[in-house]
Amino acid sequence: MACSNGVREFQVYSTAFDLQNETAQKVLDKVASAERAHWEHLHDGKNPLKEFNPDDAAYYINVGDPPLAGSMRKTLKALTTYNRALTGLANGESADALTAKISTIVTDLAGAQEDLAHVANLGVAVTIPTPVKGYLGTAKTIFGTALRGAARQSFRENLIRAYPTLKQILLTFRDGTPELYYLVISVPKRVPKEQMLKDRDLFASWVLLIDSTIKTMEIAVKAAMQNGPRADIDALAESSIELRILAEKIRVEQNR
Repeated sequence: MACSNGVREFQVYSTAFDLQNETAQKVLDKVASAERAHWEHLHDGKNPLKEFNPDDAAYYINVGDPPLAGSMRKTLKALTTYNRALTGLANGESADALTAKISTIVTDLAGAQEDLAHVANLGVAVTIPTPVKGYLGTAKTIFGTALRGAARQSFRENLIRAYPTLKQILLTFRDGTPELYYLVISVPKRVPKEQMLKDRDLFASWVLLIDSTIKTMEIAVKAAMQNGPRADIDALAESSIELRILAEKIRVEQNR
């Protein structure tokens, strides 16, 4: 199988994906802080002695992520594990090891769905949850099918089959960046212009990385197909290096 000859290339890809994910986590830290700030502002006038909504528990205390940021973070965690599963196929990992990875993906997708159900009205339009909810359900079903097959070929087929849905999730996040950016810069506490520009740069960096990630993921999926051409492996190496270089340049820029 072609991907067995691409162990090194898939490892480079996995490293590049993890590196680009650093920027995504910084974005979600911003989103989490802003989400909680907007919720607190909307509920500032309500009497805490008379009101308690268990669905808002993640907003009451500053522990972990509030629902929107939490759902997005779990979704990206599932994507990270997905890429490690693709790498595992290339490395010749056992069915048990692949089963563990796919089980983790299903758990994270289910957690992301649960978080979405608790996203509150924030007083700012954020439309990401509507389409993503359906994509999460579709992806969870596909990975569940892979687990029932419990064989390397079933894993391969369903990992490949899941890619279009995962791509749509990334595209939805990308297209939702204007709303997320506004959520961040419109918090009740005034944000200085200099900070707005830094936040804009952060979101712009994430968009560039999403675009590069989608391109590289698509090549990785092709390379994971059984009996695929060697050209796909070579293309994966080239695209992964480009993704890594972009992520490294962005990291340097962010640390200035």
